[in-house]
Amino acid sequence: MAHDKLTGQRILVTGFTGRLGGAFAEYLAADNEVTGVALDASDEALASWRARGVDPYVVDLAAEDYGGLPGDFDYVVHTAAAVYPKDFEDGMRANAEVPALLMRHTRSARAFLHVSTTGVYVEHDDPWYRAAETDVIGGSKLMGHYTGTKAAGEGAVRAMARVLNLPTVICRMDVQYGTYADGGLPVKFLADIVNGVPIVLPKSYDWVKALVHQDDLQAFIAPSLAAATVPATTINWAGDEALKGEDWIGHLGSLVGIEPVYVYDDDRARPGGAPSASLRTSVTGPARVGWREGLQRTVEFWEPRIRAGEYPLAR
Repeated sequence: MAHDKLTGQRILVTGFTGRLGGAFAEYLAADNEVTGVALDASDEALASWRARGVDPYVVDLAAEDYGGLPGDFDYVVHTAAAVYPKDFEDGMRANAEVPALLMRHTRSARAFLHVSTTGVYVEHDDPWYRAAETDVIGGSKLMGHYTGTKAAGEGAVRAMARVLNLPTVICRMDVQYGTYADGGLPVKFLADIVNGVPIVLPKSYDWVKALVHQDDLQAFIAPSLAAATVPATTINWAGDEALKGEDWIGHLGSLVGIEPVYVYDDDRARPGGAPSASLRTSVTGPARVGWREGLQRTVEFWEPRIRAGEYPLAR
């Protein structure tokens, strides 16, 4: 399916102050009537988003009362999440209860897009294995309460899709990067390289990921919403190509003329895995931004800001 674009629609984007939500809100606002929701935002940030065409609201989506937030949208794109919940209750409230309550509030929508994470997959013995949407989930304890409560959130979303007869698509996000908020993991690694901070990778196996540039993710929105169903469907938002950590991190280093410093430690390394992009490709078509081009753009935007001490920098 070709990359489509939404125009003239009323769209709610949650988490618009975040890396993914920000990229989505500004992109969609160019051709649609976009309302944004965030848990917290300064008056300055709200004014900035209004200037970019987004009607922003500050709402606790876990509360019973959503105040003046409208409920009649054509589409809902739910990116908001607690990535570092302080405990189980905090994670369940933000990552499982919120999407269910939000679906109730926006039940008249034509489709609901819920962003989950590829971190829900159980790490495979083969680091190069590309997990399919039907594979075993459970997540890694290294991610704390995040992956477990995101898996619970998928269950809540699936149930509400059926209860409300609301077409729903669950999109499991892999390594997303770009120019919003902290830029994503590649930008963190770029900052580490520039500042001489060692990057921790596993010692006994390859650390493999599938990078997805924000431009591709923006283009995935419309076809993914078009694939929404009852019962809900699930799609990996993973990059087309599986990459060994040293290859793409080393490329980042070459772009700034600095050799990355690695520390190899299985116990401290981030969970690996590059889930399958086969289903997503059948829905969205192939990604347009190759990883080398994407990292080049990343360095062009972020290197001067990192060297100026402005990282992280929210747009």
